[in-house]
Amino acid sequence: MEENESQKMRENSARKERKRARAENASSRDQELIESAAMQSRPRVSFTTKLILSFVAVTLITSLVSIAVVTVAWNQYFVGYTTEKLENLAQTAVRRIQALYLRSGELDDETLAPARQLVDVSNYVGVTVVDGSGRIIYNSTGSWTSENSGPIIENSASKVALANLTIDGEDICTVQVWVYGSNTLMTKEDEQFHDVMFISLYIAGVLAVGVALVVGLLFARRIVRPVNKITRTADTIASGDLSARTGLRGNNEILELGETIDNMAAALEKSQQQEKQLTSDVAHELRTPLMAIQVTVEAIIDGVYEPDEKRLNQIDVEVQRLSKLVDALLKLSRLEMRSQPIKEEPVDLTDLIDGVVITNEVLAEEQGLHITSDTTPDIWTIGDADLIRQAVANLVSNAMRYTPEGGSIIVSVHAVGKMATIEVTDTGIGLMPEEEKKVFTRFWRADEGRTRESGGLGIGLAMVKEIVERQHGHVFAKGEKGVGSTFTIQLPLYDRNKERENARRALRSFAEKNKL
Repeated sequence: MEENESQKMRENSARKERKRARAENASSRDQELIESAAMQSRPRVSFTTKLILSFVAVTLITSLVSIAVVTVAWNQYFVGYTTEKLENLAQTAVRRIQALYLRSGELDDETLAPARQLVDVSNYVGVTVVDGSGRIIYNSTGSWTSENSGPIIENSASKVALANLTIDGEDICTVQVWVYGSNTLMTKEDEQFHDVMFISLYIAGVLAVGVALVVGLLFARRIVRPVNKITRTADTIASGDLSARTGLRGNNEILELGETIDNMAAALEKSQQQEKQLTSDVAHELRTPLMAIQVTVEAIIDGVYEPDEKRLNQIDVEVQRLSKLVDALLKLSRLEMRSQPIKEEPVDLTDLIDGVVITNEVLAEEQGLHITSDTTPDIWTIGDADLIRQAVANLVSNAMRYTPEGGSIIVSVHAVGKMATIEVTDTGIGLMPEEEKKVFTRFWRADEGRTRESGGLGIGLAMVKEIVERQHGHVFAKGEKGVGSTFTIQLPLYDRNKERENARRALRSFAEKNKL
């Protein structure tokens, strides 16, 4: 009983845990749906709008900064300039009054004429002259009397310009100059200039924002147009149409992106075509051995053939052919898909070619062929020795297959310019000019009937092409029908002696620096 109750409690606990987990999952899904709906409900701002707003914002900020700088400059320099100008007027008046005073000895009306002339110069300027005792002796705002005392305005450097007349240490008088209706020493002309200048700045700012709006619109359209084209092309490619292209070409980043998209689409289209061709070729190549096996097996089942050694050997031959074909296709696929790593190491092509020739000498003699090598010593390249050996072996095997009994095959390696050149020349059936371009195509054969009988798979030369191109080289074929053909591999030449000399120089330089 206790065990049953314990089992029930565990089951109830497990059910509660599952319910809690389902509730949490449901809550999490609901939260994701809410967030997704919120993201979708947000207003979408296009890149064009953002770019235009960026232009306007930058222009507006620039205009505001310009106005702020001009305002600071006005307060610090222009106001000082106007103050200095009025102070110069006051000083000029004092000098002229001094000259008249020295002649007359009194501050009479004639002596104070220079002060009155300041008022005549500008209707906005007020002038007061105060004698040494602080009594006002001239006031441009009205007549003065001997009872008037003290300056009529506040004695502030920011509101009045002062100039003192002192002779032999005695204060004779003080000339005070100010501007009517202004707390600063700025005349109406100065204020008008100030207002016009700032209004011009505001108008220029508004015009700059308008120009930025138009230029930003045109610039954004020019940028967004190729971006939209790239987007549409990418969507078309994603939907399965690999023939779509942007058609963009240029030397800026966006146009280069469009060109890259086109190259990617071309590579994908080529890969798709190769895949379709491979499927078609494989189906075609597999059909013959499979049909042979099927027919033979059905005949044995129906009793038409006896399951003797001959029939079983026939099935075994076709199975081995299928196995070789699948293995070769797998190797070719790995090469084309770049899934097989490539070594980057110095390779002595002279030794490699001699080794391939020695390996095939016995097989060549059995077929009644004569194979020789013609090599230049010390020819090196950088690459994968195993893959290069496989490529040369495929060319030699192909030459032996298409060369009749009594023929000869020569394998040579020489340096031509900056390239190491490997040539496999035979006296076989040869090639027509139009066949020279097809010979490296997968499953293509120059002699259909003979190749099937000799067991050729039709992909050996395609493997050669892939191997050589992965080694940064080139391969091509030349031939004459009924005379023979030459297959040439060109690989970048590696100067081993120069590399050794560079290493010795580096070692000597290191020893000299470290005083070894």
